[in-house]
Amino acid sequence: MPEEHKSFWSTIPGIITAIATLITAIGGFLVVLNQIGVFGSKHDPKPDEKKVVTGTADQNEVQNLSDAEVKLRQMELEARLREMEQRLAQQNQSSASSGSSEEPFQNIAQMAGTWYFDNGAYWAINQSGVNISLQEYSFLFGSQILTAGGQGTVIGSKAFIDFTNISGASGKAEVTLSSDRNILSGLLKDVYGNTLLTLHLTRATDENF
Repeated sequence: MPEEHKSFWSTIPGIITAIATLITAIGGFLVVLNQIGVFGSKHDPKPDEKKVVTGTADQNEVQNLSDAEVKLRQMELEARLREMEQRLAQQNQSSASSGSSEEPFQNIAQMAGTWYFDNGAYWAINQSGVNISLQEYSFLFGSQILTAGGQGTVIGSKAFIDFTNISGASGKAEVTLSSDRNILSGLLKDVYGNTLLTLHLTRATDENF
């Protein structure tokens, strides 16, 4: 007796199984494509991307440094700043021993305090008479670290600062205190006289002066 043809309903389980197998295969293929970046936007942040906010240091250069390189450069920077602080202390002692009068400096700008860049990096400035020293702190790899510093002299409303930062740049910074004493603005130039950066810092709002 000839074999009877199977009904349409008897083939449905096989069709469903075949479709499920096809969907699973396509899903796996799409996962592989996504993992190799076929569907990723070029603007998507990478998992190991680290936030870097700097004051005067070269952000692109610092961002490419390893943690070990950052620590080494910071140690070198701290050593240079200690030398600057020693020179500043010697200048203060020399002024005190000579009994020089403060009369000519009564109208010098008072710049001591904390000064912020727009991105959150900041300068901490100390002042003794006409002499100032500063340390710059930036946000690198999850914490605020020392990224620059210098020492210099205040004349009137201006400060002239010998400057060095963690990028290896050194030179001269010249800043002017605004009439309301809330803004420091000026330029940072390298040792060759090329302008590196326009400076604009705002005094911390909770400070009295």
